[in-house]
Amino acid sequence: MEQRPVQSLLSLEDFIKQNETLYLKATLVNGEWTLGWGHTGRVQSGHQIAEELAQMLLERDIGAAKELVNKYLGDVRLNENQRNALISYAYSVGEQKFSESSIVRRLRQQEDPNRVASQEFRQMAIGGMQARRQRELELFCKPLAQQVQQDRPLLQGAGNAHQHSESSQEDQSQFDRQFQGVNPQQELKDLQKKLEQQKNDIAGKLVELKKENERLQNELNQYKQAMEAIEKAKQEKDIELKELQKKQEEERERIRSYQEYKDNLDQQAEKLKQEITQKEIAIHEVQEEIKQREQEIQVKQQEIDKLHVEKQKIQDDISQNKLKIAKIEEQVKNFLESIDKLDKQITKLTEDIRTLKMQVSESSEKEETHKNILREIEENIKENEEQLQNLQKEYQASTRIYVQDPTANALLGSNIEAINQRIQKKSQEEEELRKTIATLAKLKAQLQQQESLQSEKTEQRQANRMQLQTAQTELKSNQENLSQLEIKHTQINEKLENLNLNMNELQDKRQALHNQKLTMEVNLKQIQTNQQLIQTQIQQMQAGIGQMQTQVKTLLQLVEKGTLEILQIMGCEKSVMSRSQNIFNSTQILQQVFQGIQHHLQKYNNTQAKKQVAYV
Repeated sequence: MEQRPVQSLLSLEDFIKQNETLYLKATLVNGEWTLGWGHTGRVQSGHQIAEELAQMLLERDIGAAKELVNKYLGDVRLNENQRNALISYAYSVGEQKFSESSIVRRLRQQEDPNRVASQEFRQMAIGGMQARRQRELELFCKPLAQQVQQDRPLLQGAGNAHQHSESSQEDQSQFDRQFQGVNPQQELKDLQKKLEQQKNDIAGKLVELKKENERLQNELNQYKQAMEAIEKAKQEKDIELKELQKKQEEERERIRSYQEYKDNLDQQAEKLKQEITQKEIAIHEVQEEIKQREQEIQVKQQEIDKLHVEKQKIQDDISQNKLKIAKIEEQVKNFLESIDKLDKQITKLTEDIRTLKMQVSESSEKEETHKNILREIEENIKENEEQLQNLQKEYQASTRIYVQDPTANALLGSNIEAINQRIQKKSQEEEELRKTIATLAKLKAQLQQQESLQSEKTEQRQANRMQLQTAQTELKSNQENLSQLEIKHTQINEKLENLNLNMNELQDKRQALHNQKLTMEVNLKQIQTNQQLIQTQIQQMQAGIGQMQTQVKTLLQLVEKGTLEILQIMGCEKSVMSRSQNIFNSTQILQQVFQGIQHHLQKYNNTQAKKQVAYV
């Protein structure tokens, strides 16, 4: 495993801390419970840690990420910045994604690292990881010289300590430059004065450095004593921690055994639940089947009721049709009787009409004769009138003559009587003729009435025949309907018999399903009692587990306290180590400064001796 200096590790930690968020409480991040700086592991809801423990988790996760990089890219030549960028990437994505990533595959194929990183990190810069991938790319592509330039302030203490030797070298160079073209004696005196001053300064500085060294030595001894005390306390805490870990392991074993027992009980409870669900499903199916059967029974009952209603309607229709048929038969009989009566009346009327026609024909003959007679009578009347006028004229003349002549008067009287007799006969004949005309008119009117009655009777007869035909057709249709209704009646009776059989079968099935339901309910009750027993056992186990968990929590709290104390001790140890390292470094620097001063003094003494020899 590759070793790195502390400052580079701290820079990597700082880099990861810049790209991660510190969670002291368990928080869901992208669907995973997270603690500290991106630590996932066995984190659950409700977990809490201190920042010192988060630091420990960070260092451990960085070590795991570094092992991943060494595992998959150990043979690839990479500088420290490139390796740190890949460690940050592995820390972010985990082992599986890191091992399957194309950047690892291409680097293992010995491609140019900078080109691979610039391509792959840009492709992986998606969503919330865009800024982090960009920073990782910048770190990957940063040359080491720039990193050394950034890390140079960490070494300023050693540089400041070494500046004194550099200043002495500059003084020597100035002395060498100024020696040329100067009086040797005066220069020698000046040099001796300067040398005395430098010796005095160096002696003062040496005294100060010795005091500082003694002080640092005392502090180092104190730190060593503190380290020994810390080491003892650490050993004691380690012993306590081991005991707590043993107790924790024992409690974990007990919890595991309880958990296994609980898992077995859970499995049994799950099996019982499955059996209960199966039984409930079976009961539900039986209930559904019972409901279906009941619905079928209801449907069949409704069909039976409908068929009974139809049967009743058909019976009512049959009775009504029978009544209608009886009425129609009575109407047909009445129509036939009325038709017979009408036929008799028509025959009588035809006979009457014949007689009337005979009478009319006779009367018409008589009428013609009477007309001829009337014509003759009229002609005679006209002649008689003319004669009467003539007779009147003669009568007047005769009256005149009668007055004058009595014989003429006698003849006139006889003539008048004869005329009067003839007039009376004519009037009697006219009256008889008029009577015959009146009787003839009456006979014509009776004939017309008889003809109208005959036409009405014939029309009535035709209407009765039409009614008879319609009644016969209705009778036929009613007879056909009656036959169809009787067929339906027989079919309905057959359906009712079949439905009664189906109803009996359905009731038998319903009874069987009901019995099956009762047995299933009994089994379900037994299973529920078993489940209640198991649940009570589970509750007891859960109570025991809760007690164990409280004990484990107390142990964990003790462990956390111990870890915090250990972390504090480790922090103190780190600070002591860092201060002791600083003291050691400062002592080494002082030793180097002393060595440099002694070296410069020797050189200076040698040069002075040479100059004195040359001057002599």
